Amino acid sequence: MKYINVAYEFTLVTNTKEIKEGNVHTGTPLFYNNQEFSKVHNVGTYKFKEEIEKDYNLKFPITAKKFEDLDTNIRLLITKGARYGINTENIKYRYFNYKDCINLGLKFILPLRVDNQHITDVDIGKLSIPSDLVVQLQAGNAKIIIYQDSEGFFFNTKHIEWFNKLASHFNLNKNNFIVESANFKWPESTKGYYLTNSNFINSEIIKFEPKVNSNFFERGWFTKVPLHRTLDKGYHYSEFNQYLYDKLNNRHTKKFLCLQRRLSEVRAVVFYNLHTNRKLSKHSLYSLLNPYKSNISQIKSGIDRLKLRNSKEISQWFENNFDIENGISLDRTDQEVNWATELNKNLHKDTFLNLVIETHQFPSSELFFSEKSVRPIYTAQPFIIFGNPESLKYLKQLGYKTFSDFWDESYDEDVPLQERFDRLFNTLESIADKPMEELNEWLCDMQPILEHNFNTLMRVESLHKRNKELSKWIEL
Repeated sequence: MKYINVAYEFTLVTNTKEIKEGNVHTGTPLFYNNQEFSKVHNVGTYKFKEEIEKDYNLKFPITAKKFEDLDTNIRLLITKGARYGINTENIKYRYFNYKDCINLGLKFILPLRVDNQHITDVDIGKLSIPSDLVVQLQAGNAKIIIYQDSEGFFFNTKHIEWFNKLASHFNLNKNNFIVESANFKWPESTKGYYLTNSNFINSEIIKFEPKVNSNFFERGWFTKVPLHRTLDKGYHYSEFNQYLYDKLNNRHTKKFLCLQRRLSEVRAVVFYNLHTNRKLSKHSLYSLLNPYKSNISQIKSGIDRLKLRNSKEISQWFENNFDIENGISLDRTDQEVNWATELNKNLHKDTFLNLVIETHQFPSSELFFSEKSVRPIYTAQPFIIFGNPESLKYLKQLGYKTFSDFWDESYDEDVPLQERFDRLFNTLESIADKPMEELNEWLCDMQPILEHNFNTLMRVESLHKRNKELSKWIEL
């Protein structure tokens, strides 16, 4: 019996018949109660199951009702670290320690999540791995997976060197140590570092296996039901078919939708152009909020750093016209909420095209897609994605199709930012010049692309590939 979950939040892969029900999670103490390793977690310090039971008078597994009655901070301790066991009507999570795996002679995987960009701040010398676990790792019976599935924080030389140092310190290698990032260039960057770094000699190699793990493409976040749950695919296809029906029947009222919650200098430039360009503004629904409360000096400094031909003009406009406190919103103002989990169906249905301004736009060894790029695919909406250069190229490598037969996509090329902006706004203006009737006719020709992209999304191929690899290893 095998248990694999894409997010690794309650993951153990085993080949035993002795585990007869429920999903199982390794409640491993590896690093999780270590003050040094807590630097990579956004919420609190992890505790062992025994500590939780003793401190809060609990005995796992607990009922869902008991879980809901707990204090919020206790629930976070249980769910943000190892899941110690929660019984629900349909699923039972039970605690299963790595020592139990050893006693039963099982192969197992130890997942360690990283929440932020502080991994290289962790002092490896202050970490430790239990000796019995070291034996299992070296015997090929266990693997460690460090993963960051919702951001692309692993991407540069210092990250590669840190993970290699960690592997050397604990005598790990590619056979028992995997590092996953939502950075689609992570494997490519790691390989490139090895091939070009003069510090490497013949006896030195990359000592971990770099892989991509994108929670946004594999789960969806904004959907009520995760994309990767096979039994619920009918729900998703029903949703998509309704969106597609609305698109083909021309129920949209504007040409562009550009939802921007978190203010950045690039998004400020896009907002300025959408707002001040009459040709674009009358055809657009757009927003920009400031949830992290950047002040006007910070906003202006960020815009000025872009060194655009009209940076000063944009900075001045923000100082004189933008509501720093409240921003400009289309539908909601609760800035404390992470809108990655939200989907406003009406806005997507009312607009022809989704202008996605991704989290990052600069050339680097990172290429990251958030839920913003997944929403138009899910809602049968043509898209323009302004992210890291060559984002569309990578989407095509993942099996998706874009819209170069309908408009210029050269804004995606790795050219200076000013030129990318020029190409982007030229493309938007060319679409704005088209009568709505002509754009409506385009949708019939786009239907095969929209359906293909949704089918590609629902196949969740990266998830199945990783699960297949893990299953193969377990069964050896």
